[in-house]
Amino acid sequence: LSIFTEVLDKYRALLGDDDPAALEAMTYSASTLRDLGSLDKAVDLSRQVWQAHNEKLGSDHPQTLQSLGCLALSLEYQGTQLSEAERLCRLCWERHKNTLGPHHPDTLASLAHLARCQYKQGNLVEGERKFAEVKAARSKILGPEHPDTIISDIDLVELHMSHGDADFEEVKRTYQEALETLGKQWDNNHIYMLILKGNLAVVLRSLGESEAAKKLYHEVLKIGRASCRE
Repeated sequence: LSIFTEVLDKYRALLGDDDPAALEAMTYSASTLRDLGSLDKAVDLSRQVWQAHNEKLGSDHPQTLQSLGCLALSLEYQGTQLSEAERLCRLCWERHKNTLGPHHPDTLASLAHLARCQYKQGNLVEGERKFAEVKAARSKILGPEHPDTIISDIDLVELHMSHGDADFEEVKRTYQEALETLGKQWDNNHIYMLILKGNLAVVLRSLGESEAAKKLYHEVLKIGRASCRE
């Protein structure tokens, strides 16, 4: 992580923080820091990028809205500023809705993010209502088997899991149906397919289906190792 930060600092010193290439690198870096668990740094960097885009491009520019969404996501992952994450999610959704329309994929993605923030703060009814709205719109516009539509179902069951009120048999069915549908569109080594299989293995183990869980774990490891060698 220290080497990663050092490289980023040198890149910013060379190009300057307002350079488009530097801002793109900072956006990618914030996402990487978030994935590595360095959440405070991810939030700080995401905020810098958003402020720079807002100043240079305007509040409704697609890049500004993308960086606003990234900041909201970093705050959500951080977990200590969920009300601020919700405020920014709402702002992002409203600006997407005003500039792109209520059913644009980016608008629906920001609405789903807003729903997740509300759900995490205990506003279960409103969160589920928004998730249902996103699912219905995606199903109508993109089709019931489009990956974004399938992901709407997965997002909701995973929120129930994080809240501790999930029906694990329902979660199992959702994952299995998602894998069957997405398997017709994506290769087995697609990263999201591997994540779904790993998550399904966890659910199977929780249900006492140890052999089925073990089989899935081995499949994920085998595909992952083969992909790394390639």
